[in-house]
Amino acid sequence: MASGASPRQFRMRFTFRSGGSILQRSLAFFAILYAWFDRSLWKLSLSHRLGLVRVPDLNGTWAAEVKSQHDDDTTHTTTVSIDQTWTEICIGLQSEHSRSDSVVAAILFPKPGEIVLTYQYNNEPSAHAATTMHAHRGTAWLCLRSERRIDHLEGDYYSGRDRQNIGHIRLTRLAEAKSQAATGAR
Repeated sequence: MASGASPRQFRMRFTFRSGGSILQRSLAFFAILYAWFDRSLWKLSLSHRLGLVRVPDLNGTWAAEVKSQHDDDTTHTTTVSIDQTWTEICIGLQSEHSRSDSVVAAILFPKPGEIVLTYQYNNEPSAHAATTMHAHRGTAWLCLRSERRIDHLEGDYYSGRDRQNIGHIRLTRLAEAKSQAATGAR
């Protein structure tokens, strides 16, 4: 610092013109566009036809049939909810005796034309569940199929070492949920 100069003379000023710099405006525009695409635009059929998106829209409520080896392959009916954006997906299953929520999930494309939803979940029994039912973890591997314009996710699951259980799940998208997802009215 030169003799006699005050510290104020050496301070740098950072001022922004109204509206910010080009970089700031560009980043803000990109953030808004990305958020819009992540929540809505990816669902549009145009995005799929143009090849911008391969991720299927699985949003909605699904009717579930669950067969468990634990109780002699008895079929249990329940519902599954899937909440999804382009970059995130959460799966929740509510049954009479427990609640399962995904911890991690992915949509895979193992072969051309094949789409798989796989996820790991935590299951918490309800207060009135059998005393033999404990909290546990598990994994599911479900293939997406459409039959007569109705979507199905079907496959197998297994649970952690405490339960040592395997079973089969078949989900059928409820028509009202699909129409809401198609219009983006969620």
